[in-house]
Amino acid sequence: MLKDRRLDNSPEQKAALAMMLAFQLLRTKATRDQWQAIEEALVKKVEESGGKMQDVRGWEDWQPMTEDRLKREHLLSIQGSIGGHAQIIAAKDFVLAEPAPGRSFYLGDNPVCLANARDFGPRGNLGLGVQGIEIYMPLASDLMLCAFCPSIIEGLRETHKRAKEARQAEAVSRLMKGQLSAAGMRQFLDAANATARPVEELLSAAADGYPVSSNDANMDYYNSLQTSYAYRYVVCQQADFALARSFNSENPALKRGRRVQVA
Repeated sequence: MLKDRRLDNSPEQKAALAMMLAFQLLRTKATRDQWQAIEEALVKKVEESGGKMQDVRGWEDWQPMTEDRLKREHLLSIQGSIGGHAQIIAAKDFVLAEPAPGRSFYLGDNPVCLANARDFGPRGNLGLGVQGIEIYMPLASDLMLCAFCPSIIEGLRETHKRAKEARQAEAVSRLMKGQLSAAGMRQFLDAANATARPVEELLSAAADGYPVSSNDANMDYYNSLQTSYAYRYVVCQQADFALARSFNSENPALKRGRRVQVA
């Protein structure tokens, strides 16, 4: 796929890519350390309320997690959950993206990034199976794999179809009323189609498997995600870390990646 720069959308390829995404999501030190972070947050919460972990029902034999035990539990967790994670990911729409001219994708040590434009309140919106989820992982400095909730592509397709029909209807109406000449109608539709071209490219890429082009705003978004998820470092083929420095300066709480919080 890296050589051909194309998704063939076969079940075999999709299963392999889903398994790779699942493994890359689960294997990282950031994921392992989240276990310890959760435990520390729970201990803190219990102790702040005046108790101790051994007083909690089901935790009577609790002992602090050691590094060796943490590694062992992490490996067992990967073994037990990777299949389920891959199955959920395989249900997404896979799309390739290529960088804007002169730009490269960042790659962090926690490379699978989740995002979601929808807000579900306190429940959060970054679960693999949550409506609207977006999953991103660079495959190379010039190629990224995206896995989108099917509702995203379907929503874009329906919105694009309705907008196109509305533009055509408006053009015909204005022509019939004498507000547009035939040449003016063509100009109107050409301008409208130019505005819709990025969506058409994305829909075409999703269908045909070829990479969709990114602009500078897209690149800032993708590389900011990598920076926000990175636990220790990000790499860039062009050694351009201006965005990473700016992001960390504006978001100091994310310098060590996204951390679990207990309310």
